[in-house]
Amino acid sequence: PVLTQTVRQWIAKAARLIPFVIALFFVPGVMITVGFSSTRPAPDDIIHARTAEELVAALGAHNTGRHIRLQSGDYAVNHPLIVPDGTVLEGAGVMQVENGLPTGFQPGSATTIRVASGFAGDVITLGNGSVLSGLRLEDLKTVPGSTPQRAGNVIAVGSRVPSDVVSAEIRDCEVI
Repeated sequence: PVLTQTVRQWIAKAARLIPFVIALFFVPGVMITVGFSSTRPAPDDIIHARTAEELVAALGAHNTGRHIRLQSGDYAVNHPLIVPDGTVLEGAGVMQVENGLPTGFQPGSATTIRVASGFAGDVITLGNGSVLSGLRLEDLKTVPGSTPQRAGNVIAVGSRVPSDVVSAEIRDCEVI
């Protein structure tokens, strides 16, 4: 009974933190295999941001591993953003699909992170295990033949130390 309760507590906590887990527990004479899939964080693990200022504050290192959810709308940024390790940054955008290919967000659902002014650096840098989902990322427009107004990439995934391992996921996003 105590082992069962501990396993249930672990499963409940893990289901809130990571999308897929297969775990093996070894107890003398017993082997328990647990598998589940969940992409829904616990309500207390979600940070809701409604403005660019709230977005910037939510991306602080103190929120590493959290789930940040943005409502639909426009988030104008004027400096690089860093998505901490293990953090999910999710917009309200609902991607439309036609013949198996994405065609854009459903009207009224787009969540746009837009560069408001020129700055040097990548717009969004993803940490290890981070996820971008349901977002439109929009850089400054450059007129063909003119000098770009900003230097850097829209999205970057970069290692931080020698022999670093970095993995990130981008789902249902538009990069403009």
